[in-house]
Amino acid sequence: MDLRSERSLSALDERHRLVVSGILESAGLSRLSSGAAQNLFAGWTLSPIITWSSGRPFNLLAGYDANGDSHADTDRPTLVNGGPVGRNTGIGPSFMNVDARLSRKLQFKEKGSSMELMIEAFNVFNKVNYSGVNSVTGAMRLESSRVRGSSRIAPNQPLGFTASFPARQLQIGGRFRF
Repeated sequence: MDLRSERSLSALDERHRLVVSGILESAGLSRLSSGAAQNLFAGWTLSPIITWSSGRPFNLLAGYDANGDSHADTDRPTLVNGGPVGRNTGIGPSFMNVDARLSRKLQFKEKGSSMELMIEAFNVFNKVNYSGVNSVTGAMRLESSRVRGSSRIAPNQPLGFTASFPARQLQIGGRFRF
C-alpha cells in the first residue's frame, strides 16, 4: 500500500469562494418623482445574492476489486506510469448562482399597519450547476491524477456529470403587519 497516495485534500476543500449580497432600496428614487409617480416608486427593495465557488475534490474509484482485498468500492484506478491515483484527486465543477428578492412595502392609514409583497427568484439566470460526477473510472488508466468532470461526457461514462442543482425557482409571498 502506498501511504503517500492516502494523503489528500479534504472533500470539503474549496479553494475559492466569493459571495456578494446587498440591499437596494428605492427611497432615493421616490424623492426625484412627484405625485402618483412618487407612490409608484416608493417602498421597493431589491436584495441580490451572487455566489461563485471553484470545484471541490472528489475521490476516483476503480469500480472493481483491483487489489484483491474483497472491497471493490474502495479501490482507486492507476496511472499510466503504474502508480496509484491519490485520494480526492478529481476536481468537481465550479458553481455560479444569482438569487434575488424584490419586495414592496405598502403602508395603511391605520397606525402601524403595513403589507409587504415579495417575489423571490433562486438561480435567476437558470444556469446549470452540476453537483455530481461519475467517479467510477473502471479499468481506465489515467494520464494524470488531477482530472475534471465534463458536461460533454454522458452521465453513465467515467467523469460525466450525474446530477445538478435545481433550475430556476420562483416564490411569491406576502406579510401583513398590524
